[in-house]
Amino acid sequence: MSGRESRYLRDELHQVANQILEEARTHNCEYIAFENLKHIRERAPPVKEFHRWAHRQLVDLVEYKAEADGISVGFVDSKNTSRRCPECGHTSEGNRVRQAEFECESCGATQNADYVGAKNVGWRFVRRGLQSSRRTGDSQLALKSGTVTPNRGFVPSD
Repeated sequence: MSGRESRYLRDELHQVANQILEEARTHNCEYIAFENLKHIRERAPPVKEFHRWAHRQLVDLVEYKAEADGISVGFVDSKNTSRRCPECGHTSEGNRVRQAEFECESCGATQNADYVGAKNVGWRFVRRGLQSSRRTGDSQLALKSGTVTPNRGFVPSD
């Protein structure tokens, strides 16, 4: 990449990392969860530019910025996070209608596929029992659209 493109990408990644940290601070989160994608290089073509990708750079930025705020970064298995319905649990390749669209074959729930993946990553992390809310003592996942708890399910934001 040219120097100009590299600087642009680095700036964008810093802005996204700052937004993630701001969201975590706003919701008083103790953890930020990411998919563990370290195995992805095994499936990528053996071309150098495919091994310098934004996700790893973003994770690195979030890790060092989160450490300064006392927030831990955790990782969960990425298997089927974009194919599993967070509402009913049905997992199928057919749930991914298009790259950006998710529609559950079982319950009919429709959402943005990236949002579904993020929700499933959060669910996995919460179910692992690593995240706790200081207010209730109950594990919870903060999303922009609401809160997810293992006992109460999804509670929309006001």
